Amino acid sequence: MTQVSLVDSTRLSALLQEALSWNEEISSIMVSAQNGSILAYAFRGQTPSVKAMRTRSTTVTTAYAIAGQDTLIFEAQRTGALTVISAIADQILLSITGPESQGTDPYEKTVHEAAQEEVDGTGMEDSQEQDPEMLRLRSDLEAVNQEVASIIRDDLAGMRWPEDI
Repeated sequence: MTQVSLVDSTRLSALLQEALSWNEEISSIMVSAQNGSILAYAFRGQTPSVKAMRTRSTTVTTAYAIAGQDTLIFEAQRTGALTVISAIADQILLSITGPESQGTDPYEKTVHEAAQEEVDGTGMEDSQEQDPEMLRLRSDLEAVNQEVASIIRDDLAGMRWPEDI
């Protein structure tokens, strides 16, 4: 039986490792199937456990599926890290994540602080949308995401698909 490789994992992994150097704000890059399967990844620093990577992949792909948009900006609830997610092929997603927020953990707020933010109309989303540093980070992550996605799409376009064999 003929084997058809849709993705050259060695080449893809090398591209993801190289892309980490494009911007110091990137903490991880992951290519995964929409079912949460991890196809390739690169992490700045220590690589997390397989369980942690699967949790991240599943969370990101679920967020993307719920939003159903071409590009999604996802903020991790616990860490505040921003992730830009985009489709690079049918059922294949690219996610690029920035550093964890240096602010306080939202779960560490007292009930009074959270209630006061609701009354004031402020909150994590409002404060980060106004933060120029967060806007710059988001813009940087989107730019790298678009560049990596373009390279991967070009590679995929040159591959032979099962229908061509």
